[in-house]
Amino acid sequence: MADLNGLWGDDGQAKMADDARGEFTVLPPGWYTCTITKTELKQTNSGGSMLVVTMETDGTKLVDRFNIKNASDKAQLIGRQQLAKMAVEAGVPELTDSIQLHGMSVDAKVVIEEFKSNTTGNMLKSNKVAAYKKAGAASAPASTKPAGGSW
Repeated sequence: MADLNGLWGDDGQAKMADDARGEFTVLPPGWYTCTITKTELKQTNSGGSMLVVTMETDGTKLVDRFNIKNASDKAQLIGRQQLAKMAVEAGVPELTDSIQLHGMSVDAKVVIEEFKSNTTGNMLKSNKVAAYKKAGAASAPASTKPAGGSW
């Protein structure tokens, strides 16, 4: 048992908990070499499905989502094309099961996007993957320091 009286400061525990929501590492824009660590098929709110791919670069996680099944034919086509591109660049030319991606490396072009928190109303920033290349093709570093070069 530990006495935590006064631990939360003047604003209290609820305020501190609200302030912590949505905190995560935001990488500077650039190309990063990432290793795919997890894939998961999830249902979307609209009744479709998406493949959620988790990658790591030097301990920082990046997540990308690909529409697999969508009511919009265009959104579905874009999602499938992007997944196909990522798989080919990761060295998987015939993707038949997402587990084939596990442990594969790929260079990811990371950008920053801003959004409004639906829990606090604060403006937050997160990373989004904008493109993929074969690992090493973008001269991406093996760390969280972005490579130089043009966008």
